[in-house]
Amino acid sequence: EGLAAIYMSLSMSILFFGYEFARSSNLALFTSKTKKDDSGESSERGVGFSSSSAYPLAMACASPFSLLLLFIYGKELDKHGPKIALRHTTLLSAITLSLSGILIATLQTYTQFPILFSITPIQILVWFSFVFQNSYAHLIYTQQWSFLGSIMTPSQGATYFASVAGLNSITSTMAASSIGFVVKLLGDNDNGGGGNNVKGLAGLMVVAGVSCVVCMVLS
Repeated sequence: EGLAAIYMSLSMSILFFGYEFARSSNLALFTSKTKKDDSGESSERGVGFSSSSAYPLAMACASPFSLLLLFIYGKELDKHGPKIALRHTTLLSAITLSLSGILIATLQTYTQFPILFSITPIQILVWFSFVFQNSYAHLIYTQQWSFLGSIMTPSQGATYFASVAGLNSITSTMAASSIGFVVKLLGDNDNGGGGNNVKGLAGLMVVAGVSCVVCMVLS
């Protein structure tokens, strides 16, 4: 049980490391706007939403989406039990984050072809990814905390839970401090000399997806 608790604690810390990447990249993409040069021409086209109502509307969609994920988790829990349910929901998160990042990086040039009113395909992807990012981590870490609570006595929990939470904070801080470097590393530095921020930010989402895979293995 002690070894299982250590693995689950490490899994949770890696989840928060990846979540910081997912949170920062999705927020930056969602709020990105088209930049113009001195002549008024578009120098860097954003993939997000310029409307002030877009952000609160997306946040409002996060709660129903969380209920949908909770429904999926309930089905998995009834069918396979808590261990497999955790692995399946973590794998779902890994696939969704990675696929979203890859598609956004691929479709970043298609910002002038609206398919629904003035909304482009990449904006739909950015919207979905933003809403998912605000839902998935809560679903996974509540399962991880539940597991730790089930194998520890109250006295053990009082002793070790603070350390686990501290480790999560440390990994989140490490991820946040490395975001700028990783975006430059994954971005296209040949694009205008300043790098392609969309590609770099989408790369962060893929890294977050990979972190979910590591979480699944440790769980």
